[in-house]
Amino acid sequence: MPKIEAPTLAQHREQRRDALVEAATTVMRESGTVTMAAVAERTGLSRSAVYEYYRSAADLIADVVVDELAAWIDHLAIAVEHVDDPL
Repeated sequence: MPKIEAPTLAQHREQRRDALVEAATTVMRESGTVTMAAVAERTGLSRSAVYEYYRSAADLIADVVVDELAAWIDHLAIAVEHVDDPL
């Protein structure tokens, strides 16, 4: 069994997912195309290990989009927190 890099298996899996999403984001920004091979190379994992977390590049890209939208919502909330009149 491979060593985990966190106190619990659940935390380890979450850290791996975060690393995969971060790698996919970087690959997307650099090349515009996300492949499982490129993400695997960026994270130092095998392609089969990436497939343990995501069934396809489309599923991985969906998580990238969700994370980016969450960051955008946070950014907008800060930008408008002192606005009293929406007009």
